[in-house]
Amino acid sequence: MFALSLPGIAGIVLTIGLAADSSILINERFREEIGLGKTVRSAAASGTKHAIITSADADIVTFVSALALFAFAIGPVKGFALTLMLGIGCDLVMMLLFSRPLIMMLGETLIPKAPAFWGIPKEAVSSRAAAGKKGGAAHA
Repeated sequence: MFALSLPGIAGIVLTIGLAADSSILINERFREEIGLGKTVRSAAASGTKHAIITSADADIVTFVSALALFAFAIGPVKGFALTLMLGIGCDLVMMLLFSRPLIMMLGETLIPKAPAFWGIPKEAVSSRAAAGKKGGAAHA
């Protein structure tokens, strides 16, 4: 049987902050790629890839720190380290299996239809969509 201690709850809260940071990083990198002049589809692919690499790097460093804390600590601090490690693992899985595919899917369908909702200027999406249509099969 497991009991959740106060340090364990602190690990969960910290994990929620890490997951929110990862999501913000993915969305902001996507917007940066749009600002660089890429199409929505291309920005979704490269932006999420770069953001996930950056976030995974930070998550791995935090995971190693939590692993060291788990190895050398005693008592409730081990619960903090364990919940932090579990949360980081969940964050990595969610970024790879949920966030990136969702942005990629939305980048092809919903984002070009409502760019203002995503914080993207409408002109940036419409002008690139028209340029993409002119290119024909050469861009495929």
